[in-house]
Parts: sequence; structure tokens; C-alpha cells
Amino acid sequence: MAALLRTTVALTLLALGGAPAASAAGMPSTVDTVVAPAAVTEEIDEVRCPVPVPNGQGARLTCGILTVPERGAGDPENTVALPLIVIDSLSETPSDDPLVVPVTGDADAFAQALRTFTGARWVGDRDVILVAHRGTELSRPALDCPEIGRGLVIEEGRLVTGAAAQGARVSDITACRDRLAEEGIDVAAYSTRAMVDDLGQLRTTLGYDRWNLYASDEATRVALATMRFAPAGLRSVVLDGAQPPGVDALAEEQTAFLAAAASVAEACAAQSECRERAPGLDAALGDVLAAAASDPGTVTAVSPVDSARLEVRLDAAEIARTLGWAMADAASVRAVPFVIDQLAAGNAEAIVPLLQRRLDALPATGEGLDLTLTCAEQVPFTAAEGLDAVAECEAWGVPPRDGSEAERVTSGIPTLLLAGTYDARAAPAWSDAAAEGLERGTVVRIPHAGNGILTGSGSSAESLTRSCAARVAGDFLQDPAEVPDAACTESLRPPAFLTTAQIDPTTALFRADRDLVQQRAPVPLAILGAALLASVGTLVYAGLYLVRGASRRSGDAPAGTILAASVAAGGNLLYAGILALIAANTDPLVLAFGLPPAVWPILLIPFVAAGAGILLAVLVVRAWIVEEGTRAHRMAVTASAVASLGFTLWLLARGLLML
Repeated sequence: MAALLRTTVALTLLALGGAPAASAAGMPSTVDTVVAPAAVTEEIDEVRCPVPVPNGQGARLTCGILTVPERGAGDPENTVALPLIVIDSLSETPSDDPLVVPVTGDADAFAQALRTFTGARWVGDRDVILVAHRGTELSRPALDCPEIGRGLVIEEGRLVTGAAAQGARVSDITACRDRLAEEGIDVAAYSTRAMVDDLGQLRTTLGYDRWNLYASDEATRVALATMRFAPAGLRSVVLDGAQPPGVDALAEEQTAFLAAAASVAEACAAQSECRERAPGLDAALGDVLAAAASDPGTVTAVSPVDSARLEVRLDAAEIARTLGWAMADAASVRAVPFVIDQLAAGNAEAIVPLLQRRLDALPATGEGLDLTLTCAEQVPFTAAEGLDAVAECEAWGVPPRDGSEAERVTSGIPTLLLAGTYDARAAPAWSDAAAEGLERGTVVRIPHAGNGILTGSGSSAESLTRSCAARVAGDFLQDPAEVPDAACTESLRPPAFLTTAQIDPTTALFRADRDLVQQRAPVPLAILGAALLASVGTLVYAGLYLVRGASRRSGDAPAGTILAASVAAGGNLLYAGILALIAANTDPLVLAFGLPPAVWPILLIPFVAAGAGILLAVLVVRAWIVEEGTRAHRMAVTASAVASLGFTLWLLARGLLML
């Protein structure tokens, strides 16, 4: 069946042509070269997949582009190109009902989906078809808005939000809308309903009588709309974190956040150490939000747009956004009790690592598609008041969809709804609401899971959670007529939450890692490199002096300077080396928030080195005044003193000189 599928795709898949398919993706070179169809002929042009191919998986993949009308049959000249990847089953006799996966995110999301489904055993003997949502980064055209960037309004190094940012946002949105219109792009055509039609054409093109549908996060609206408008051929549906029509998500955001926070607080209270170190987490969060609403603080992050310093006003909305993002991400939720506890204690800096990760995770593309989907399908049907999105939607100018967007989907198609109890982006209550209209819908709550349960990547605890969810999904996919066995959920335990028992709070290491390792900032790296080289040179010089001095082959150095220089240089090198060793052997999430308390004695080392450096500086000044020692030795120890004190000031400026 796999070979037949490749032939079918090669003969029938419409495309824009080989060269655009490769260049339009604009992605890094892949690990494997993959052949993809590029025209309606028996010839197969070779093009690269739009995202990097996991090692050893190239032979299983067929990459192509499906071309569909932008606005149905009424306008055949304007088309949309949707990249897709067919992942062959490992079975020699695959099932004739593959799993199709619409992907609504950017190129990184598509690449993550490819990594996930090349290794997904729960799909059984089925092929998997990944297809990008129209308007996303990899489709052509893409509703990209560089005018809006990452959706951030930054003025004079400050992140501007709420009503203060509305003017700039509306102006940028208008500029993007006008540009796309000049390019002949109808932004209203990139709707969920249009994607339903795209999936229908894909199924017809590939010749499948039936298939299964998996969707996570925003793509669950595509899946549910398919169940409503085009149910033919759907054998079963798996929804991973439902965001369904009929649920007023814009009005329910705060409720979803508080529900996820309550689940985390309950899990923390069940762990003795977390309960002792971060008691009353629910009440503490309430106090933090109330205080931030009346008297917001300010923290400093780094702009994901240009890596410049970014001042962020830490009001209640910003705290909720950041903590909600962290709870939905299974790799970050472990730090949430620690951060809430530190915020309650007045340490606003503790939230910076989570805030920075959230800002960095904002997609650089796709803002236009988000506007179309939100403005046409959510804002017109919300009961939420005072939304900034109302003015933004007026600028974007897409008409509202029909009233079905405010109605619950009804269907008899077997549907599995997976809901993570920590998911603040798609609350478990939303899956319950969606299931009320599904005659054969089954909601399975996955304890201690966040958003995108089956497609995430993270810790070993998360892997156990994902394995359980995969077992449930695999059981369902094998026989959708039966209620899947969810017994494994009963044995799932919360992750080991981080507290002050594991962390001596400081964001200095987090900031240093971002500058030196992730961003490779040239100036800090140059200062660090020069100081460490000077320290090595000092120790070499001291060793040579002792050898040559013992044999009377060199003049005298100023009294005490060799010893002071050696202590300062050795201390600096030792501190840098131990920090590097700790960084290599400590949980990265711990290091994002501070140092393990057990290593506090090493914090004395740079103070000893600094003291020796100051003493060296005093001795050097005295030596020049009284002309003690040879001139060459005075110059050498002067250079050592400058390097030692410079390194101490560098540590101080970066917060790495601490107790």
C-alpha cells in the first residue's frame, strides 16, 4: 500500500512546480533528501521536504504540495499551495485508513509534528499524512505580517500592552492588511471552513474512502468543523486539547487559567516537600495577582525581536499569561510552585526565566492567520467585554462567519477527547462541553499533562504521561466502537515540583546562559575570554618566575605580588570551571532559576579571588611608587591585576558575584 500511495501521489497531486516548492519553504537543509511530486505527470521532480527530516526517516517520506483554489471553484486563478508529508507505515501491509494531521502552527510546529509522527507507535499500521493549514508559514501564500512581528508593541525598550498598545497594533494590522490586499490575497478566505474543504480535496486526490483525523490545540476547530460540515469518510477523530465552537474561549481564558493553577496547587499539596516549601499555593497566587493588579512591578527581559533590553510591566495579566503558558508546557510546569512562592515573597525576578521563554516561543510568523481565525470565528460571538481585539478586528476587516461558530458540534463519529489537567489553553471543561454534542465522544483526562499531550517533548515524567495518552489513543484507534482503556491514567503521578529545597534563587545564571551560550553576545564573550586567558597567563608566568627565580636567572618581582596574582587568577579559573561543571551536570530548569543550595560554598571563591586582586592592585601601586622589582615584572603583575579586577567587575555586573 505504501508503494501504491507514492505512485498515487506522484500521478495526481497538484503542485506549483519543483523549484518554488523547494525555495518557498526557506528552511534549513534536511538531513535526508526526499523525493516529492511536483506536477501532474508520471515524472517526479526532486525537491526537499519543507522541514528537516529526522535521521534515517527519509525513505518513509513522500513530500508534496497540494494546490487548492483560494475561494473555491469561483476563482480558479487564485490558488493556495499546501505542503504535506506522507509518512509510510512501518508495516508491510498498512491499513487502508490513514491518519491525517492538520498542522496550524509555523515551520517549527510542522517539524515537531514530523518528529512526533515518525516515531508514533500508537497509530498502529497506518500511514500518517501531515498537511499545513492554509495561511501558515509553509503555505503559499502565507498570511505573514512582518509589520506586526511577534505581536509585541515595543517602545523605547518597554513592552507596551493593553489599551496603551492598541494604537500601534491597529496601525500595524492595517498596514499588513493593505499590503496583502495589494498582493491579491483575500485574508477572509483563510478560514477554518476553507480548510475543511482543503481536507476534502486532499482525501479525494489521494483516493481514500475513509481516514482518521488527529488534531491538537487550534487545529481541533478544523477537526470539529470537518465533523460538522464534511463528515463523509471520517472513521474516527482524536482531539488533543479541544478548543471547540460553542465554548466562548475569549471569555473563559481566566477561568481556564485558574482551573489549571488549582490543579497544580493540589498536586503540590500532595508532595510533602512542595507543601512545606510552598504552602497555600492557591491563596498565594490570589495574593500575587491582587497585588500586581493594584501595584504592578517591572522586570527586565530580552526582546525576541532584536535581543535588546526589554522592560516588562508585571501586572496581573502578564503574570497570568506567563504562568498559564508554563502550566500548559509540561517541561516548565515543574517550576510554577517555586515561581508563585517567590512572587508572593516579593522576588519578582523569579518569573523572568518563564517570561523570557514565553516571549521567545511567540511565533515570528502567522499573525495574519490568527487575526482571520479570531476575528471571523471568535470575536463576533464572544460575551467578553472590553477586548482590545475588537478594534484590531475592525482594522483587519474580515466578516464574521455564520452563527455555527457559537454552536456546539453534533456528530455520531467516534471521537476521543484527551484533556490535560494543567492545560490553561484548552481547559478540560472545554472537552467536556464539546463531548456533550458527540453521541460517541469519550473524554479522557490525563492527570498532570499540559497542552499537546501527544505531540510535546520534554522530561521523563512527561514521557510517562505521553506514553499513557498514546496507549489510550492507540486503543481507541484500533477499535473506535469501544470505549478505550484508560486505566493507565490512574497510576500517573505529578512531576517533582521545584522548590527552594532545590534552588537558591538567582537569575544570574539564566541571563549568562542566554547571553554567552544562546545569543553568543560578542562583548561579554570577549571580556570573559580575555579575563580567563589572562588568568591562565598569570599562572604560567608565576610558575616560570618561581623556576627562574630559584636558579637566579631573573630579577625580583615586587614583594607579595606573585602570590596575590596566583591566588586571584587561580580563584577566577576555579570559579569559572566549577560553574561550567555545575551547568553541565545540573537540571537545566533548576539553573534557569538559581543554583542548587548544596553548592553555596563555591560562592566564596570569587570573593577570595577578588580580595587577592585588590591586594595585588595595592601592591602594584606601591611597587611603581617605590620602584620595587624589575620594570618587566612590574608590568606583568600590573596586567594581571587589571585582568583580575576586570573579571571581578564583570562578575559583579552580571550578578555572578553573590552570596
